[in-house]
Amino acid sequence: MSAISKLCIPDGTIFAVVTKGIGTNIYYDKNGKQVEAFDTPDEDNVIELNGIKSELMISESTLGEV
Repeated sequence: MSAISKLCIPDGTIFAVVTKGIGTNIYYDKNGKQVEAFDTPDEDNVIELNGIKSELMISESTLGEV
């Protein structure tokens, strides 16, 4: 059994992503569809995922869609 955590962020948020651990995965979603990564390397605002086989879905949405 596994689960994917979901983080909803406002449209246009600029952030960097860091993953640490074994088998960690980050997925990206826009308008309910999985898309390519839209993070910005070297940004000060950082989303970090740690653990073993941890999974995170970063979902970009406009105000009111969360």
